[in-house]
Amino acid sequence: MIETPIPATPTPVPTPPTIIDRVNNPKEWTDFTFAADADLLTIVFPPIRDCDSELLICNGETLLIDCGSHEFEESIVAMLKELGIRSIDRLLITHPHHDHYEGLAYIAQYIHIGELMISFPDDYNEHMPLINEWTSLFGIPVTRYGDGDVLTLGGATLTVYDRCPENYSCNNRSAVLLLRYGERTMLFGSDIEIAGMKAMAATTKEGEIRVDILKYPHHGKAALEWTFAKAITPQLCIITNKERGWDGQVWLYQNRIPYINTRIRGVVLTTDGERWLAENFYAEDDPRGR
Repeated sequence: MIETPIPATPTPVPTPPTIIDRVNNPKEWTDFTFAADADLLTIVFPPIRDCDSELLICNGETLLIDCGSHEFEESIVAMLKELGIRSIDRLLITHPHHDHYEGLAYIAQYIHIGELMISFPDDYNEHMPLINEWTSLFGIPVTRYGDGDVLTLGGATLTVYDRCPENYSCNNRSAVLLLRYGERTMLFGSDIEIAGMKAMAATTKEGEIRVDILKYPHHGKAALEWTFAKAITPQLCIITNKERGWDGQVWLYQNRIPYINTRIRGVVLTTDGERWLAENFYAEDDPRGR
């Protein structure tokens, strides 16, 4: 009797995770690459601390969310030059606090800014006159945005959430942006605090703000408010501060949510609408990442 050999069962090819995190797990998925013809969305966080600035690039369009403080304005320009960018389509300021707008004048000396977007009135606080002075000096058109507005960037959309009443603090009234690109999502938490998190969770539908990645609110100073945390359930967080063990980082550690700190070599997030790739912007031996 001739036995028919049983064909070998092929070894299944593992499926990459939604987020390939080469910062926290540098030895995993080292051979992963996006398709050569993929349309990519890229988000770059320069190596800064205790202030915010994020560059978004998609299909040739650029958006800079906030522009840091005087202390790190040179780092932001260095990032833009490294990327070969000499012009930004839009600069969106989430709220008028020094660590989100002070880099405007310095950046405008080296990088053309096509439009500045802000939601606060001209007389809101002591910072607004300076923003207006700089936009006038450099001839930057100013437009207003508000809650519910949907901004487009290449094939991506950013929905504005600004849910707090006028009597709330400036931080809580700062604009939160929900990014969607294909199946992938990210929330830019700006500087909202407990009141802002509660307002956002209470005024959104179930699943509406569930995201893959969270740019952690207010530099990771505080733990996430629990209804907000339950609504977003992020798989990865980006924190813009020193490695100082603030309550936000403690909360993430306790809840086993991985995070990346932008201060160490900067961060680049890239997606084709199906998967995220997280990497450092500068190499380990590059002094610009320190």
